[in-house]
Amino acid sequence: MRKHLFLRAPFSLARGAARSAAVLATLGLVSAGIATGATTFQLAYMYGTSGPASGGTAVNLVGNQFDAGATVTIGGVSASASVTSSTRIGATTPGRNAGALYDVVVTNPGNPPAVLTKGWFADFLDVPQASPYHAPVETIIRDGITSGCGGGNYCPSQSVTRAQMAIFLLKTKDGSAYTPPAATGIFGDVPPGSFGADFIEELYNRGITGGCSTSPLLYCPTTPVLRQQMATFLVRTFAP
Repeated sequence: MRKHLFLRAPFSLARGAARSAAVLATLGLVSAGIATGATTFQLAYMYGTSGPASGGTAVNLVGNQFDAGATVTIGGVSASASVTSSTRIGATTPGRNAGALYDVVVTNPGNPPAVLTKGWFADFLDVPQASPYHAPVETIIRDGITSGCGGGNYCPSQSVTRAQMAIFLLKTKDGSAYTPPAATGIFGDVPPGSFGADFIEELYNRGITGGCSTSPLLYCPTTPVLRQQMATFLVRTFAP
């Protein structure tokens, strides 16, 4: 466990409305989730935004007009909670499926709930809090760039293919909702409709890649990306 849980929410790389909330998250002031809900009370933010999927992480919810009987759920599952004042609730996270984001909900008796959308991240089984890669992994999960490799894992030691990298690059640059134009069949080994084809051709059209062969024009979509190639991809994608 890291000592300062309130520092866990990382900066959002995605463009758009979520950026302002993520800036505060970077400073350790708020969760990367967004408070919503027209209620007579407010759930403003939380200290502690991620932890083991098994549960048991202590978090603090901050807002105003919390009643003594207020309840907390995370991803629809009840969390052990104690209202310590009208502005603060201490809670212990329940177990949730690993590698996913969950809404944090506070409900005052007789009132609609206040929601911190996707406020809690249940860690991947293979990227614990102590991992030096936890923060960037949580960032790209929150930005919708990836959802891991399945089974509650991120597979941090696996290599990334050139096709996967095309998707990562453009979603990081233009946001998780970005959809490139449909592929037309530029590369001989990337037919339209194949995995990542639209993103691969958009990289080509933006001048970020020229493929792995020019005659014939090929992309080598299943080939792992070397570190030297990664450097080129990153510079060309994010250069002003």
